[in-house]
Amino acid sequence: TQYDAVAAIATSPSALVVANNVPANTVAELVALSRTVSQKMNYASAGVGSVSHLSFEVFKDGVGMEAIHIPYKGGGQAIGDVIAGHVPMAMASVQVAKSLVEDRRIKALGVTGPARSPALPAVPTLTEAGMKPAEVELGFWFGVFGPKGMPNDVKTKLEQAVATVV
Repeated sequence: TQYDAVAAIATSPSALVVANNVPANTVAELVALSRTVSQKMNYASAGVGSVSHLSFEVFKDGVGMEAIHIPYKGGGQAIGDVIAGHVPMAMASVQVAKSLVEDRRIKALGVTGPARSPALPAVPTLTEAGMKPAEVELGFWFGVFGPKGMPNDVKTKLEQAVATVV
């Protein structure tokens, strides 16, 4: 089935998070650590091609870090293993990371996006933390779609309704 885009609703940055057993509190410390360990560090994602996977790949390129991708069958399992210390790092939505960071169950070292996140205001952007700026927007986006070929007047009415609600 094909769809037509109707309206954008929201975007949300991701947070680079690490397990508490990772001896790094900044992006620079994490990159330095990755260069001193005998084996490449692993990172968890919600699955191959997920936002967390692709964002971490862009991060690796932006800081010159090597790490091995460990894909999970969803973000819950991935972040659960970071919390448990089984996998050292991941990208997670700031909505997921916020309470876990506040409860000191994981550490957030940086957020994607051009500005700090109101959800994690003390956490620097990845660019502030030393990552070369990405040519793509990293993070989640949410939108409304309708059936392919829907009449323009219906699409316009839906777009206006979404704008009103948002």
